[in-house]
Parts: sequence; C-alpha cells; structure tokens
Amino acid sequence: MGRLLSHASYANVVATLALFVALGGSSYAVLHIGSDEVADNTLRSRDIRNGTLLSRDVRDRTIRGRDVLPNGLGSRVIKESTLRPVPRAAEAERVGGATAQDLKLRCPADTLSKAGVCIETAARSADGFLTSVNRCEQAGRALITMPQLDAYARSNGPLLQAEWTASVYRNPDNGPSAVEQLETVLLSGLGDVGYDRVYVPVQHAFRCVALPSN
Repeated sequence: MGRLLSHASYANVVATLALFVALGGSSYAVLHIGSDEVADNTLRSRDIRNGTLLSRDVRDRTIRGRDVLPNGLGSRVIKESTLRPVPRAAEAERVGGATAQDLKLRCPADTLSKAGVCIETAARSADGFLTSVNRCEQAGRALITMPQLDAYARSNGPLLQAEWTASVYRNPDNGPSAVEQLETVLLSGLGDVGYDRVYVPVQHAFRCVALPSN
C-alpha cells in the first residue's frame, strides 16, 4: 500500500477525488431531487413506478369524473349510505313541459268516471236508436252500453225514464213470418231491463260515454 502511495502523483489523487465526488454527487441527486429541479409537465406515466402512488399522494377533491373510467366504479367501491338523494328540481317534475297533474287522466266536466269510462250525468233528449248513435259519434263519444248504464244507475240513483243502450242482439220473430229482428236493451229505474226494436220509429233518451283524457 505504501509503495502504491509513493508512486501516486498529484494528478492521480485529483482524478481519484473527482471520480468519488462525481459518483457521490449522482447518488445525492437521485435521492434528493425536489420539485424545483423538475420542469413542469415533463414527468410521464412511464416515469412513475407502478403501484407507488398512494391516496395520500393525491390532493383531496382534485380527481374529477372525467379522470375515472366510465362505468369503472362498481357497487363495492361506492358506499351507498354516503349517497344523497337527487334534488327534485322543477324541471325533473315535468315531462315535455307538462306537470304530473297535467298528465293525469280526467273526465270532461259534464261526465263522471264510472265503469272505466266517462258517463254523461244528464240524459240527452229522446231520439231514434240510429240517430242517437250518430249524435254520440258527432260529439266524439259513443252510445253507452248496458253494463255501463247499469253501473251508473246503481251508484247514482234511478233513471227517470227508459234509455237506449248500445247492447244490441238478434231476436227471432216467432210469428208466421219467422223473421229475425235486431233489438236493443233499454234500462230504467235502478237497472230495470226492457227491449225495443232498432229499426222502428220509436224514440228514447240516451247517454254518451267518453274516454278519460288529459
């Protein structure tokens, strides 16, 4: 060792010291590089070791929805008890500008809801059967059926007169001519049943029905 030192020149010593300083300086730099020594926007994903970033390394409230993969958060990631109800904004209570009340089905003012339809509360003036059907159609409605009129009479008081219904059936004539004829069911009182032929010049009161609408 002494022989080696005796042959060492000043240049050798300086070179050796420079080598140690250079190596030591590199190690120091690796262990002590701070934020000020890194240019902004220069570090990339491949420069960071996988799995080394922790929750404490990310500032609270800095991750946004666009930073998360769509549909990437499952039910096991989100604690349901922490979710708040969606605010009931006025716009959320409307459909195409209409409110829930606007969309509710209701009957016209001159009718009441019964048997799934809107039944006129007052009987129309007496007319022939076919003319009664036409008058209802012209009003955008239909002649009431026997079950509908029966339900109305039983819950809203007796009918004051016999009224046409749309319940028509074929009734054979037992006379010498043996001709079948069409008859319709008439109702009066609290559902008292009567009959009358369709194609005869006879008139009865009647009611029309409409469908509920909004």
